[in-house]
Amino acid sequence: MLLVPGTNFSAASSIGLVTALAGTHRVTVADLPGQPGLSSAERCGDDLVRRHRCWFAEVHAHLAEEPMIVVGESLGAAVVLCADPDPRIAGLVLVVPAGLVAARVDPGVLAAATGWTLRRTERWSDRLLHTMDGGATVPDRARLIEWMTLVARHARTSLAPVPLPASVLTRWRSTPCRVLAGPGDRFFPAGRLVVPARRMRDAETIRVDGTGHLLTHTAPRAVAGDCPEFA
Repeated sequence: MLLVPGTNFSAASSIGLVTALAGTHRVTVADLPGQPGLSSAERCGDDLVRRHRCWFAEVHAHLAEEPMIVVGESLGAAVVLCADPDPRIAGLVLVVPAGLVAARVDPGVLAAATGWTLRRTERWSDRLLHTMDGGATVPDRARLIEWMTLVARHARTSLAPVPLPASVLTRWRSTPCRVLAGPGDRFFPAGRLVVPARRMRDAETIRVDGTGHLLTHTAPRAVAGDCPEFA
């Protein structure tokens, strides 16, 4: 299994999900270029589809030959969709995915994100996470607050990508796909993901009750539970 985390997250901040996935699969986590973590500090510039396609191909080439499941979270899901479909990819699990629709940023989210960017304190990290969690309980919230504070102080956040062209999505029609959405996700509401998800082999959008944009952190077992279906 290959896990690609989202904006501002990495292998180091995804331990809960990795632990859940490792119960049934051997897991590799690939930190995204330009995001906090152990990848390149250089972000993909123009032509995101082509650049992300090349990056994913390099990562995939270093992994085992047997079929794998690819899990993409938020921005990580958009990056995965930029890749070329491959028979060694047995299925996709796209969690609160970017790339299908434009991110919705309401005034409350904008205020929390601006304060977090400018103030760089744990208080503002906690406030930003509160806008993302959909009211769910975040296990080990103190560590996630610490992580987001470090990101605010030592990295520059990035914006959500624009929706991918329909021609990119339809290339995945031969690959089984699940889209996991949080009803409380204020960035990518579950209802807006249904139609674009259907462009990929009529991919089903599964709502995970009681979750928001931090679905991988608040309900990692729900993500892991969807993966064995592709095995």
